[in-house]
Amino acid sequence: MNALRETYDGDFEIIAVPSSNFFNQEPSSNPDEIMNAIQHVRPGNGFQPNFMLAARADVNGENRLPLYTWALSRCVAPVPTFNDPKMLYYTPLSVEDIRWNFEKILFDKTGQPFKRYAATTEPFELEEDLRYLIEREY
Repeated sequence: MNALRETYDGDFEIIAVPSSNFFNQEPSSNPDEIMNAIQHVRPGNGFQPNFMLAARADVNGENRLPLYTWALSRCVAPVPTFNDPKMLYYTPLSVEDIRWNFEKILFDKTGQPFKRYAATTEPFELEEDLRYLIEREY
């Protein structure tokens, strides 16, 4: 995401929301521990995000952030199936749920959800849609 943001510097923002809803991949709510994990473990090698990193939060289940409830109701899930339910650390399941860490939601300039992308979608695979939204007249 760093490279995509650098390519379009100033034209859009990225907000990452760590979550432990998926196999408890983000077990800490401590921002320093989260940043240390990013820098030294995944992706590691001293990586520094050039975008905002929010506090850890639930993106699914009964404690889902209200922003996610709203946004997910407006965009179709990019993957129709769920991972093994034993790897999902939340209840209840909903067809609107984020399927896995690193799923992405693209919003337009007015703040409306435009499209969701699977966790496996590489950042530059969003480029065509991103360019469309940047150039679009409102």
